[in-house]
Amino acid sequence: MLKRFALAVLCILGPGFSANAATFTTFDPPGSTDTRGFSINGLGSIAGDYRDSNSVVHGFVRAADGTITEFDPPGSTDTDASSINGTGAIAGSYKAKHVWHGYVRAVDGTITTFDPPGSTGIFVASINDKGSIAGDYSDANDIVHGFVRAADGTITTFDPKGSTGTFAASINDAGTVTGSFDRNGNSRGYVRAVDGTITVFDPSGSDDTKARTINGKGSIAGDYTDNTGFHGFVRATDGTITTFDAPGSVVTDALSINTKGSIAGAYTANYHRWHGFVRAADGTIKAFDYPESKSTVAVSINSTHS
Repeated sequence: MLKRFALAVLCILGPGFSANAATFTTFDPPGSTDTRGFSINGLGSIAGDYRDSNSVVHGFVRAADGTITEFDPPGSTDTDASSINGTGAIAGSYKAKHVWHGYVRAVDGTITTFDPPGSTGIFVASINDKGSIAGDYSDANDIVHGFVRAADGTITTFDPKGSTGTFAASINDAGTVTGSFDRNGNSRGYVRAVDGTITVFDPSGSDDTKARTINGKGSIAGDYTDNTGFHGFVRATDGTITTFDAPGSVVTDALSINTKGSIAGAYTANYHRWHGFVRAADGTIKAFDYPESKSTVAVSINSTHS
């Protein structure tokens, strides 16, 4: 129920990527019939998951040298690897006995599982370099709440005032969390400071805001809808919001922002084919496609890209 994915075709931006002359490296774990990379760190390590010939999903980490290591928490029948931090620790969710739980995998391969109190299903979204994890979970009344799990295992739950469903998308090294929440049938963006203070925001004219990613400086990127369509936005630490669209786009999704302010995401001009894009801090947008791909989506960008 809480399991969520980006579009089916994914492209990861790594150290070898140049928006002017893109170099792509493809890979699959052995036995994979469907591979999805979700997160890349500054060292070029990639975390994601893949489906085997028995339709079982496993987690993997791909080192910068191309070595791929597969893993599953004990008892898992479906493993998602959502996020990898700068040290190589991975956080994600896994299903056991039809219930989703959270886990963190240390660099040495040790896996620790966890659940917020009262959880009936969990989605782990992001881990920072200090080992703090952000995500959301459902309670017995099927209401979704946000949570932060500190490196020592302490879990704090939260909701913006008036929320009827809170979704946590990203946490930075300061412990600041961003995401979205439902209120009166619409989605709004929020940022939660490490002291628990929550600030709600929306781009001007938005009737549905999705905050998806926060960088180390506190800049937030995401997307929103208004009466003209679907657009991207970036929110500076002072609260200033700048909106943007990829050229020719009818939908622009901003999915990841690095410390330099570069944003990676995807757009479509016709609702049939998706293209990847990188938006530099100066606002310049460069589109790209994996050769012969029917759709390309950039889900993660590290700070080796300017």
